[in-house]
Amino acid sequence: MIGGVHGSGKTSICHKLGHLIPDIIYVSASRLINHDVTYKHVDDIKKNQQILINKIQELKETHDLIIIDGHFCVTDKEGEMKYVGEEIFRILSPELLVLVQAPTLLIQQRITLRDHINYSDSLIEEWKEKETFWAEYTSITLNLPLMIVEV
Repeated sequence: MIGGVHGSGKTSICHKLGHLIPDIIYVSASRLINHDVTYKHVDDIKKNQQILINKIQELKETHDLIIIDGHFCVTDKEGEMKYVGEEIFRILSPELLVLVQAPTLLIQQRITLRDHINYSDSLIEEWKEKETFWAEYTSITLNLPLMIVEV
């Protein structure tokens, strides 16, 4: 599982790993859920997580190595950051958690170029703090290794 805030560089890392490691597949959690990746709010978090679990379980039937590009936190329809429940990570059973981090300015530039949305420094910092906290919490709680990658 590779996580990080929007614009941190998760997808780029996943693509590179996909080209370097034979037999590995890369999947975007948002794309598996059929979520509009330019819209950063989730209407029904529980429903989306169940869809993700079902799709990943289907993929595990035919693939041994899967990289999931996703988040440790998601924004609900009210704009509040919510932690992805640890039970979701238990079910997905990743072998490793990777948190991708990048400077706030770089994240802003990437999101502006890609999505044509301008988020404030303070909002991106809040996302980064929550994503980091929950990645560390999940790692400790589930006894999973956590690798932090600075880009």
